[in-house]
Amino acid sequence: MRNKAFIRGTSSSRKTATQQRMQKIMTKKMQVTTCEIAGAQYAGSAKQVMALEYAETVNLVAEKDNRYDSNAVRIENQAGEKLGYVPKGCNGTVSRMLAEGAKIWGEVIQKDKDANHLRSVVQIAIYCEVVADR
Repeated sequence: MRNKAFIRGTSSSRKTATQQRMQKIMTKKMQVTTCEIAGAQYAGSAKQVMALEYAETVNLVAEKDNRYDSNAVRIENQAGEKLGYVPKGCNGTVSRMLAEGAKIWGEVIQKDKDANHLRSVVQIAIYCEVVADR
């Protein structure tokens, strides 16, 4: 009986120490890169791209079976509609991070309604979540 009480007491104090440690750990948003939304004119999503608002969050989805680019990363709005892609020059790192299970997303950082070419209209920043001690 005494051992069980001791184990319970130890377990309880360990749990408290673990909880205290977890309170010190927090997640932070780290910027990975910035890029434009590529391919919107081909995806037929010009209206959805133009409807994006500043600071709006967009989803990033790896397209491993894309026949044009094995590192293709699709950009979607919150409704799951395809907006375009992360450009080839930026997608390698983003694709690898998604494959590793990183929590990664984009946010609209610039929107120019006067641009003639969709690619230059909307810029996004790509972020990932990192765990760090305070």
